Amino acid sequence: MSDIFDGTEHAPSTLIEEVEQYCDVLDRIAQLRAMLVEQKARLKADGWEMKQFAQVVKETMGGVDYQCAQLEGEAKLTAYRSGAGLPTTVEDAQRLVRGDIAIEPAVKIAKAKAKKPAAKARKLEPVN
Repeated sequence: MSDIFDGTEHAPSTLIEEVEQYCDVLDRIAQLRAMLVEQKARLKADGWEMKQFAQVVKETMGGVDYQCAQLEGEAKLTAYRSGAGLPTTVEDAQRLVRGDIAIEPAVKIAKAKAKKPAAKARKLEPVN
């Protein structure tokens, strides 16, 4: 027929207990969320950068394997930046902003080369 509770599987007292327990868990979750909101506000007021703070929390909770993967990713990103002619340190980026150094990103160099007329390609004959 229908899935309406008919009392045959669980006694009403069990249902009431389960509902009360569920409500208690939801209340605890709400309290914890409020605590997080307060802590986040305090951290911001103390001058912490929340994006970076959250990343450190994520890495801490992720464990050693996650931390290793993050560091490997950062090393690859540094290599890619270097290969593209971008600054790889904060100091180099600051010097670039101030105009103390000039870095030509590889993308600009590649675009400049692409504007030059290319040599005519040979027409290939099909192989039979």
